[in-house]
Amino acid sequence: MSNLFQQLLRSNFRCGRMLNSRALDLAGWIGMSSTHFVVI
Repeated sequence: MSNLFQQLLRSNFRCGRMLNSRALDLAGWIGMSSTHFVVI
């Protein structure tokens, strides 16, 4: 039972990290776009 729980935790952590990095990428992209708009 604890082994299954550990596996679930690990997969959840990996998914969370993937989502976090994607959110950071999106934030960076929005930041770049806003700076481009400011330049224009």
